[in-house]
Amino acid sequence: MKKVCALLCLLMICQPVLAADFRNGYFDFNKMDLVTNGEVVYAFDFGTETSPLKSGYIRVTDKFLFDPEVSFGWLRTDGLFAGERTTILAEQEKDYVGGRGEGIFRVLLGRGNYQLTFLFKDLGSRSGINLKINFEPYLENWFLPAMRTKVLVADFAAEQGVLEIRISSAKDPWILNALVITKTD
Repeated sequence: MKKVCALLCLLMICQPVLAADFRNGYFDFNKMDLVTNGEVVYAFDFGTETSPLKSGYIRVTDKFLFDPEVSFGWLRTDGLFAGERTTILAEQEKDYVGGRGEGIFRVLLGRGNYQLTFLFKDLGSRSGINLKINFEPYLENWFLPAMRTKVLVADFAAEQGVLEIRISSAKDPWILNALVITKTD
């Protein structure tokens, strides 16, 4: 019992350090409406064809291939899967797209500065997640704790008008629940 209490105390002390990659740390909320620093260009909800979709979001499944006319999609869909957790109530948190290999999601944007807000949540923990934005590492060997909502906010300059998100995992399959892209200039 003493070892469990000591471990819990250590985790509580380390929480701010573990959340250092996240501008706003841990969140438990049912909306992605918190990003209001500019004009929302895209709000993607990753999941299945039948999972609920909040108004204003665009559904992206594991089969949605990149289409230049639509301006977004996965560059390849082999190895991707989609799922929905009926025990999670929040619309953006309950469904996801994941994969065992690398997933590459491309979005065509106008040139300018953007804020990217990623939402991650799953019932089980996920470890070893790597995330690159246009080949720039943002998460390396990252751990998503079970039943915790994590939000990553990253600034991004679209100099070439292309956003390419590469997500992979060295251990467990990776998952991604939602992504909101906001133009900040």
